[in-house]
Amino acid sequence: MTAIDASTGKHSLSQPLGNPFPLVFPEEQHKLDTETEWLIRGLIRRGSLISISALPGSFKSFLILDAALCVANGKDEFLGFAIEQNGPTLIVCADDGVKTGVRRLRLIAKFRLDTDPYDRVVLIGRGELDLQSSDARARLIKSIEAIADRFGAPPGLIVIDTAAMAGAPTSDFGHSYPEKLRWLKKVAADYNCCIALVEHMAKPKPDSPELAVRNSAWGGVQKSGMSEGAWSLERTGNRVLLKASDKEAAAYYELHLQFSDQEGEYSVEVTDSSGSDAGAELDKEKIKAFAAAVTTFTISMCFPSATFGI
Repeated sequence: MTAIDASTGKHSLSQPLGNPFPLVFPEEQHKLDTETEWLIRGLIRRGSLISISALPGSFKSFLILDAALCVANGKDEFLGFAIEQNGPTLIVCADDGVKTGVRRLRLIAKFRLDTDPYDRVVLIGRGELDLQSSDARARLIKSIEAIADRFGAPPGLIVIDTAAMAGAPTSDFGHSYPEKLRWLKKVAADYNCCIALVEHMAKPKPDSPELAVRNSAWGGVQKSGMSEGAWSLERTGNRVLLKASDKEAAAYYELHLQFSDQEGEYSVEVTDSSGSDAGAELDKEKIKAFAAAVTTFTISMCFPSATFGI
């Protein structure tokens, strides 16, 4: 039983109770810049945690590597979306390893940079990061600071591909993510970066829910509300439907992508697009249904691909 001094509101015990939580007082709140800070406007927000989910072989690893390479190598857009800030990026190749990551990056560099060499993309190999180990947070922070020492800035984008192979909990379909991986959100906030968790969807069985529902509800968007943004990809041949949304900015897009069908070659182009951005008037009922049912929503506002830089 502890006693409280009514005059001071403090514990009367002599034993310390620990430090208070960091408190943000009103005068600090009034000065706080609350503008959304994008890394890639509409797609990747700084300080956020996003999930990227699809069946194996849906180009999800290629696509997020493409985004990372564009950010790291001074490109001004990705799939028509404006890159707001360039800088180093970090890829944890937990599933396929460093050699496969480098092979993919070289193919992407030929397409984006017209040359093999690329810069400021840093890799961590398979078996190095265990998200549930006691030292995972400290080692990731030290890695971020080592990159900042090398390039003069911490990585704006950290990709963990795949989350499961990096030790994320899988037995409960991600419901324990907030309990076991919430420290990732603190790292994203502290270093003002986006952390992207790439996740394999299990191949469908005859009694499985439809793929669209599996992508939107099981593959990263749910995670008990932990993800702040989500990409889902559905592949047919060399065409992919990319659905991307951001919770805070209320931005949602559908992009129809076409990838090269030539072996040993990478290219991608947007063939059709629709969606909304934070400046558009959104359908609140559809947003409410999205949050309640954890399914993707559609907004009937079409933009030509050239305008996605806004």
